[in-house]
Order: sequence, then C-alpha cells, then structure tokens
Amino acid sequence: MFQKILVPLDGSKLAERALEPALRLAAAASGELLLLSIPFAKHLFVENPAGYKVLSPETSIAMTRDELSAYLHKLTETRATSGAVLHSRLGQGDEASVIVDTAVAEQIDLIVMSTHGFTGFSRWVLGSVTEKVLRSAPCPVLVIRNSAPISHLLITLDGSPLSERALAPGFALARCYDAAVTLLRVQQAEPISPSLV
Repeated sequence: MFQKILVPLDGSKLAERALEPALRLAAAASGELLLLSIPFAKHLFVENPAGYKVLSPETSIAMTRDELSAYLHKLTETRATSGAVLHSRLGQGDEASVIVDTAVAEQIDLIVMSTHGFTGFSRWVLGSVTEKVLRSAPCPVLVIRNSAPISHLLITLDGSPLSERALAPGFALARCYDAAVTLLRVQQAEPISPSLV
C-alpha cells in the first residue's frame, strides 16, 4: 500500500527514529523511500586563527546544505541493501511547507517523521512542524515518538467515511509489523433531561 514514503531528516538521531520504520514499510511493499532534508541556519560562529568569526545566514545555510547533502548521500549508500529504493533530496524554505509540497509533487503515499527534531531549536518549535504537516499532508502521516517497535495500533473511528479512511493504512501498518489492532469508537452520551432526574 505504501509504495512511496517520505522521511524528513535533519541529521539528528532524534529525526532518524523515523528511518527504520519507514525502511521496513518500504521494503514490505518493494517501494521507494525519499529522504528529505531542509537546510537551516545552524552555524553562527566558526573558528579561525584570530578567534571566532560570525557567519552570515546565507553562509551558514550553505554550510548546512553541504553537511546535509553528505549526510543524505551516506544514508542512501549504507541503507541501499534494505530492500527499498532510496532517493534523497534537499529542499529549501519553511520546513512544514516543503514537506507537504514534496509529498504532493512526488505523490507520496505515507510520511514518516519524528515528533520533533527538524530545526534544532526548542521542542515547542520543532513540535509545531509535525503539527503543521499533520494538518496539511495529502496522505497519512506516521509520527514516531520513540524507538520502541510498533506492537499495537489504536484506530479511532467516529462512524464517518472520513474516519474510516484510517482503516486501510492502519491495517497495512499492522500487517507489516505483525501488530495487534484495536478499533475504538466513542459514542457521546445522550443528555439527560432534567425532568427525568
């Protein structure tokens, strides 16, 4: 079901938590994995013989771009035997927008990403990237919170056709991981009339 999977990475171990689950899903479908990085201004200072030197944002982004390019190249080479076809790409711009736009342009079936780890700033800011992707993605998004293997899935339903769209990807994920599935539908209680009390 997941023939094309997108994994946003920033070079951190935290973001790499999404890599193994994505590789497993892509290999199970004999699919493709697109590794995406978005350079950002990370280097503020560099050491030189006279001490530290302040970098311009453009220079910092260029340095980060080179680092991320080498990082993606290494990942695609070391994971080439995973059973999935790996590609990599560098984007440019707002992280969430680039992720969503890439998913649309590449007709991605699934985005697998860590809950945070994309810009190197605070957890609050990083979590907002994931939230924006969840709100705007054209496909299912699997958010990885830790490195524990997936063993049980909870699929919530409300009786609507929209909520039932979670069934096929949920069961596909469960099959890949041989995981248990619980379907949950919570029904709102009917208000009690004051005259009946």
